[in-house]
Amino acid sequence: RVWMFENSRLRQITRDHTVIRKLLDWGVISEADARRHPDRHKVTQAIGIGEEPLPISIVSGRWHPDQIFLMGTDGMAYRDEPGVLSAIIENTVTPDQIADELVYASLQAGGKDNVTVAVVGRSLTAGFIRKSLEKSREIWDQHAAAVRVPYPVGVS
Repeated sequence: RVWMFENSRLRQITRDHTVIRKLLDWGVISEADARRHPDRHKVTQAIGIGEEPLPISIVSGRWHPDQIFLMGTDGMAYRDEPGVLSAIIENTVTPDQIADELVYASLQAGGKDNVTVAVVGRSLTAGFIRKSLEKSREIWDQHAAAVRVPYPVGVS
């Protein structure tokens, strides 16, 4: 799956090629049923299976500097919980840390499938520098309060 994160909102921009997606599209099962269906990981399309070439889906549009793209395989935890994924993205400083947090969460959730996560931003203006500065100041403030150190002179 590929999601786009923008303005504190996560939106899935790809469609799953799974048995469950077909059942949902046909109206046979509900979203709640899909989350716990025993066949939820069965795919209908995969690279290297079958003789026919796979149809490629293309999504087009403007890519703004504030947009972040998250890609995750079916082994990634919280794939069906956009609120949790959004919180991880918003509360993590760098793209590498977002990927690490998601892989760690997948392992902690007892993931039995392989997991691959990628985080892509067009530039560092996607808030990572600002978030990094804010996080470092927050950590400094907590440390300074705990040990009663005055804020360094000349730092704003």
